[in-house]
Amino acid sequence: IYNITTDVGMRYWGNNGTIQNNLFDGDGADPHGTYGAVHIIGDNNTVKFNHFMNMTRSGNILGTYGESDKISIYDNYFENISYNAIATYANNNKDYIISNNTFINVSTGIRASGENLTIFGNVVQDCGRTESAGYVGGCITVAGGSYGRHDNITISQNVIIEPTQIGIIIGTANVPWGNLSISDNSIEGDSYYGLFFTSSNSENRPSNVTVFNNHVSVFEDAIAIYRSYEEKGGENYDIYNNHITNSSYGLYLTGTSLLYKNFTIRDNLISTNESGIHIDDMDGINIFNNTIRSLSGISSIDSTGIRVNANNIVASKLGIFASNSKGNITHNQILGECKDDDCATVYFSKVAENGIKIESYSEIELVENQISSFNYLVNIS
Repeated sequence: IYNITTDVGMRYWGNNGTIQNNLFDGDGADPHGTYGAVHIIGDNNTVKFNHFMNMTRSGNILGTYGESDKISIYDNYFENISYNAIATYANNNKDYIISNNTFINVSTGIRASGENLTIFGNVVQDCGRTESAGYVGGCITVAGGSYGRHDNITISQNVIIEPTQIGIIIGTANVPWGNLSISDNSIEGDSYYGLFFTSSNSENRPSNVTVFNNHVSVFEDAIAIYRSYEEKGGENYDIYNNHITNSSYGLYLTGTSLLYKNFTIRDNLISTNESGIHIDDMDGINIFNNTIRSLSGISSIDSTGIRVNANNIVASKLGIFASNSKGNITHNQILGECKDDDCATVYFSKVAENGIKIESYSEIELVENQISSFNYLVNIS
């Protein structure tokens, strides 16, 4: 089907259908519309082995609408798509599998929500952008909806190459939601963020989230959380066994008194340019057994209930920093390694600046930290 000019190339309204081995090439629809190639309303449908090419004006190329459950979308190829390649807008989505699709030069590869949603083994390259002012685009975007259940979501083994703005976005919903597993994904490029938890014009952040075994290498923040003073939720996160390299910040987490309680950050391997782990306005966070090499290892600002334990940190400037924070810092190994011309010198050896620095009304208990090769092992001001 060539040059789709109005509505969609194929609209399927029914159950137990299969759409396969088709070519959709080119469109002339009005920009920003809901036009596209394939739109589905119905249950137990499969879309596989199709090619979608050069669709630069349609809103949603492959979309689901109405009441649509048990949808499988796999082994499709998308190239030169300016808006959403796959978008699941059905009400109360349930039992969706989106797997092994290839996306090249797309604004958003997958935009999805629902219950029992699996996004698995997709390759998304040159992606994650939007022209809308004040917004950012993701190669894969997952957010809840206005009603119904939106949980038991798995995002796994996807490969994201050269995202423009963000690799994976996790947004918000109008109803409480959660139970997300984000694992074994690879995100590499010069984007702002690798994995980004942010607002999508609703009030509920997801709760009960695990992020593990991912490899992230981006320009700014590998894993980031964007604060909001109007939203709620975001409890019980476990971020572990991730490998983060060549980013400015490994984890950059900003919360509020209403957001993001009971976090665990453990067993991650982090090598970054500015800071390994940065937390701001978080309540109840465990940071342990991480291996960090960076300018600054771990920073806590305006946070309570912090527990920083048994981390191995090599820092060129500052090992651990706390400002207006409460908690304990125990049994960490902190090594200074400064090689710049402006490094301080102690006994003819270059040293980093501060092993542990505590300031501004903090209440921190320090226990059995091993600190070496800093100008100030512990600096309290």
